[in-house]
Amino acid sequence: MIFGYDKIHIPSVLVFIATIQVVESVLLYLTRKHDNIPVFIQHNGQITGAFIKQKYYAVPFIFLSFSVAPYSLLINKITVKWGTLFNRDIGRISSGAAFFLIGAISVTSYSSVAIATPPEEKCRNDSVMFSIGGLILFVLALFSTETEALRWAGSVFALLYREVIYRIGLYMEKKKRPLYTAVQRGVRILEIIPGGPADKMKMKRGEIILNINGKPVQTEDGIRHILSSSPTFIWMHTEDPSGRIKIYEYKCYPDGVNDLGVIFVPREWEVTYQLDEYENFTIIKNIVERFRFMK
Repeated sequence: MIFGYDKIHIPSVLVFIATIQVVESVLLYLTRKHDNIPVFIQHNGQITGAFIKQKYYAVPFIFLSFSVAPYSLLINKITVKWGTLFNRDIGRISSGAAFFLIGAISVTSYSSVAIATPPEEKCRNDSVMFSIGGLILFVLALFSTETEALRWAGSVFALLYREVIYRIGLYMEKKKRPLYTAVQRGVRILEIIPGGPADKMKMKRGEIILNINGKPVQTEDGIRHILSSSPTFIWMHTEDPSGRIKIYEYKCYPDGVNDLGVIFVPREWEVTYQLDEYENFTIIKNIVERFRFMK
């Protein structure tokens, strides 16, 4: 558009981008519970558990193209008109028309940091925002066939709206109160490992383990010490984020239990990371960084 290159039909490209974004939003919603990586960060002067997600989606697609000229005379220009897909007379466009099915794969990238929001909820919210953005892009593409200004608006929107959503989401995560902070009494759960004793007991993220088998715990090492004898029966008191006390029991005879299958929020600063290490996931910043060091 800047250099007047007229062999690209802008509304068709915008429709294609919008379609891929809507498909990605559906895939993101369906995989919102998977591939959430727990990390420990320094946030507002305290140790905080967080979740990062870096996900790639491969979206295959096939589109129909046709030409009414011999292949050797084809001009390198493709225009997709809105009515083509629903035109009943497409078979009678020309007796010499040649039809082609062209297939390709589009790869999209999603990144997020969840500090004050459960990671599944963060992915769900982002998927809704992406789908809304895709629908807006559809509307811009529809009306851009006759309006130059809307072609510019749609192109800029397609380039920037994902970046804007990411930046706003990251700002809100930093501003809100974090969910998974270290505690002075007990040990807070950051993540439950699937298939472990804690998972089988239906324990939840954010709960604070207060005691195990009547013995108070303050550190992860204290929990390991209590379980070092591999007891065949354990019971524990926990406190959920709302302050309610819960009791869990677990029987494992004859092997016993020596690991709860839990990732805890630590108190030691040495194992934490700076939050800005996880702020470079967006596509634009990755491209800039890659070209900066290509020497």
